[in-house]
Amino acid sequence: MNLHDIVKGAIGAVNRHEMITLYRCTGVTNTKGKIIPSYVKSTLRAQIQRPSAADIELNERVARAKQSIKAWIDAPADVINRVSQSAGDIIQRADGTYWLIVGIKESYATEGWLSVLAVEQVEAPQGVIADGD
Repeated sequence: MNLHDIVKGAIGAVNRHEMITLYRCTGVTNTKGKIIPSYVKSTLRAQIQRPSAADIELNERVARAKQSIKAWIDAPADVINRVSQSAGDIIQRADGTYWLIVGIKESYATEGWLSVLAVEQVEAPQGVIADGD
């Protein structure tokens, strides 16, 4: 049973859902020492909030970041994983900002959703084409 699906209408009444673009890393290429990730993009609805103190304690990268968010998304997502050669998935918000997923707070992947921690990126990450792809 997808409890998130049941309550997201009520949650959205308090904090509106936002359309995001999720860039899922499909792997990386190494050309003369330059690592460039490849992404597949999809557009979906997400619930975006500021992380709590407990969320920030979970991940050192979030604790050091000036800007961080917690997002609930109806899709799988991954963090940086050297074994699978994933550079980490990216969220692009409606305002054009990019956010690197650095931690998974809650995973209900079998039910179709998860909660992630993400930190803002200064510019579009390598492998993501900005402004209209």
